[in-house]
Amino acid sequence: MILLWILLVASPGIPVHNVPAESSLAVVRFVVSAKDLHGVSSPYSDDPRAILRRIRKSFQDANPVFLKDDLGQRVYLSLFSGKSGYFSNGQTYQILKNFFNRYPAKSCTFTSGESTSDSRYLSGRYQYLKRGRLRSAQVFVSIIKSRSGWKINQITITR
Repeated sequence: MILLWILLVASPGIPVHNVPAESSLAVVRFVVSAKDLHGVSSPYSDDPRAILRRIRKSFQDANPVFLKDDLGQRVYLSLFSGKSGYFSNGQTYQILKNFFNRYPAKSCTFTSGESTSDSRYLSGRYQYLKRGRLRSAQVFVSIIKSRSGWKINQITITR
């Protein structure tokens, strides 16, 4: 029966008849996972351009909430504020939240980006106010393609 559903997902348009009622929940679960394999069901991780737009927005607004769903399981952070190392996605979110509160953005522009088939890189300039003075830092963010889609794996902010 699973083979039948694989064929149906791969070949839409074939009519479905006589599906036993007791197996419909398993069928629904399988169809959803098949959609995940084809990149249909996850709006956050499938399009690298979308994640790069959210990274830009997050830094421009000094708000890590736009990155929350895009952080990998382990993210390497290196911030001029003193935090450096590998952190879980939850820890990374909290560290960035504290960083943005301490160094609120005046502006952030990303001027360059590189890409390969399984990674993308952004670099730019983060400007913030500290003690009434405009300061500047270099930003580097990389994302990689994993089984669950595109995820942020490194964020570096240096003066």
